[in-house]
Amino acid sequence: MIRLLLAALLVLVPLAATADDTLAWARAQPQPMRTVLLRIAKDPAFTSTLSQCPGALYRASKARYRSDTSCARKPNACLDRCLKGDQSSCFNLANAMQTVAPLEEESRFAYPLYARACALGNANACVNAAATARNGSWRPGTRPGTATAPACQLKTYAEACTNGAAWGCYMEGNIHRDGAPGTRRDPARADALYARACTLAPKSGACISGDR
Repeated sequence: MIRLLLAALLVLVPLAATADDTLAWARAQPQPMRTVLLRIAKDPAFTSTLSQCPGALYRASKARYRSDTSCARKPNACLDRCLKGDQSSCFNLANAMQTVAPLEEESRFAYPLYARACALGNANACVNAAATARNGSWRPGTRPGTATAPACQLKTYAEACTNGAAWGCYMEGNIHRDGAPGTRRDPARADALYARACTLAPKSGACISGDR
């Protein structure tokens, strides 16, 4: 009987994902993205972010964000610029993975890019990193626990809002509106944050004047 129970547990309980699983999946992707995925999976500049809170990584910068659609066509060049400290390239490459060239498990690779852009001073990237950690598609067992913790989520969105990211204000507002774990419901605080989102970006989806 004990053997049967153990056998059933082995069948029913999924094994935690390993680094080898991630690398095997990355190697199966088409070029040129394959090389980029493998570089991200092995480079400490990116892997270290998986155990860190985006809000704690943020450092203010005078650099301005620049949109660049070439990251979908030339991801390796974009990654090179990201590693040299260009926050826009980190952000644009992550966007390319999630929108232009969506990948089944892109969150494992997009999250470190957003986190690095956040560390380089892009407040919107901090928002995307926290949202990707919590809501993105992850292989079972690989979702970053630190970034998804309620305290980190609040810290990240608050830091982003303070530094001019309208979506950070919106997400922080939702936390106070809903009374997320560790936070009391505070409708007045939520409304103030929604108002700040509208002040920062009146035409953005983060400005939700009538639908709260």
